[in-house]
Amino acid sequence: MFENNANGIDRRDHVDGDLLVEKSEVEGIYDSLIYIARYVYRVPDWCHHLLYTARMFVKQTLEAYLDWYTDYKVHMVTREHRLVSLIHLLRDVLFFDNDPPRTDDDKRKRFQEVTTGCLNFLPKPAVWVIGETPHREGTLMILHALQQPKLNKQLSYVFLDIFITELFPELKQ
Repeated sequence: MFENNANGIDRRDHVDGDLLVEKSEVEGIYDSLIYIARYVYRVPDWCHHLLYTARMFVKQTLEAYLDWYTDYKVHMVTREHRLVSLIHLLRDVLFFDNDPPRTDDDKRKRFQEVTTGCLNFLPKPAVWVIGETPHREGTLMILHALQQPKLNKQLSYVFLDIFITELFPELKQ
């Protein structure tokens, strides 16, 4: 009769097994971390609930800090003496790449090093909460998703375009 006059969650539409899932958009870094924890690393329900509860307190602070930190790093990189060296490095990579192609053995060794580094990235208590097997599977899933050369090249060009338009706003049209 009064429908949803209290703006509450309709539990009939949002129950996923025993876990109440609120259907909302993933907005920002903290929401992305919760999404990755839940669907990539398959954290236990209690950990997901804890992360979602902490969202009220942590989300705005974390995202404000990351915005400040990103602005700080971009400001450091865009200083004149560093910008010149970055432009020269970019020029060398795009136009003067004379390195011999990597062999399959080199690629395997490099991938193994990256895999080891990624698996050791999270602190041991976080791995304990996630579990060894979901941690390994989730990390490998993310790592394999990032191994798409054409998509990475396109993404790098998009980032380069954004970077250049930020440096030279008169290029925006």
